[in-house]
Amino acid sequence: MPHKIIIGTRETLEDHINGTALGNPIPTYGLPVGGKTLVFTTPAVTVTFSGALGSLMTLASVVSEINAALGATVASVRANDYGPTITNRDGDTKVVPKQRLALQRDAGLALDGTGTALADLGLGAFTSAGIIPIAKISGMTGGPSLGQLTLIVSP
Repeated sequence: MPHKIIIGTRETLEDHINGTALGNPIPTYGLPVGGKTLVFTTPAVTVTFSGALGSLMTLASVVSEINAALGATVASVRANDYGPTITNRDGDTKVVPKQRLALQRDAGLALDGTGTALADLGLGAFTSAGIIPIAKISGMTGGPSLGQLTLIVSP
């Protein structure tokens, strides 16, 4: 089995090493997750998001409610510059910012696949098994672009 090569920013590499579960990129104006649930099996907690069913919540509010329900800082927001590009009438082009929900699996989390907010957040069921042991890291070097790093992981 060949080595795995991961290229990205320091934060991206840390996410891979720590087994961070990242949701899909989502708009900064929010998601329709009000009244929906995330079901964790470890710890055994169900997070029911505030608001009427399907009401919009910002990702910051989602993160706050997850951390409050679990009693620990395990959720955070990751900035994501991969949003769609738009051009206005004047010809100015910009990237529409999006964000991702990040859950720290190194905190011993396990997420059940039955929560009604999973699809909206771009998550699936997971366990804490995604962590890369330090002994498997073969090397790290500068990446192909400024600000990038390359991580080499043994099979």
